[in-house]
Amino acid sequence: MKRILVVGCLLVLLVASCKKDKKDILIRSWRAVNMENAENDNFFKQSKIYIDTVGKNGDDEINLRVYGVTNMDSVRRVMLLQYDSAKAIQMEAVNNTVFNFKKDSVVIFYLTGRIDTGKWYMDGENTLMVEEKTDEGNTEKVKWDVLALSDTALKLVMHDGESSTTVTFHPEGK
Repeated sequence: MKRILVVGCLLVLLVASCKKDKKDILIRSWRAVNMENAENDNFFKQSKIYIDTVGKNGDDEINLRVYGVTNMDSVRRVMLLQYDSAKAIQMEAVNNTVFNFKKDSVVIFYLTGRIDTGKWYMDGENTLMVEEKTDEGNTEKVKWDVLALSDTALKLVMHDGESSTTVTFHPEGK
C-alpha cells in the first residue's frame, strides 16, 4: 500500500513539475491574429446595413433631393469600396501588432509604424500588467486580463470603461 502511495505522489510531482509557468509560456514574440471590440464591430455592421439600403426607399427625385444624386448604385459602390478599405486597414493594423515579452520583464510592442517598450509582470494568475512611460515621462499602467495562454495562443482582454477589446495572438513563426 505504501508503494502505491509513494508512486502516486511521485506521479503527481512529475506532472506538476512538467506544467509550464505562465511567465515561461509568455516569454516569446506574439503576433495578433484577431481583435474583437463590440463598439467597433457594431460600427462596421451598421455601416454595412446603411450601405446596402441607402437610397433604396426613394425614387430619383427623392434621392436627388436627399443625397444630391440619382444614381444610388454608384454611391453604394463607392461607399462599399471605402468600407472595404477601412476593414482592410483595421485588419492590417491587427496583423502588424506584435508583443515581444522578454525574460528581463521588458516588453516590446511593434504596432503599425511604431515601436514602444514597457515593463511587464503577472499580477496574480490571470492578470498581465504593463507599465509604459508616456511622452511626458509619467508611468502609465495597462491591465490585460489573460483569458487564455498556451504554447499556441494568447488571448488578452483590456477593459476601458464600459468597453472592452479582446485580442488573440499566436506565437511568431507558428
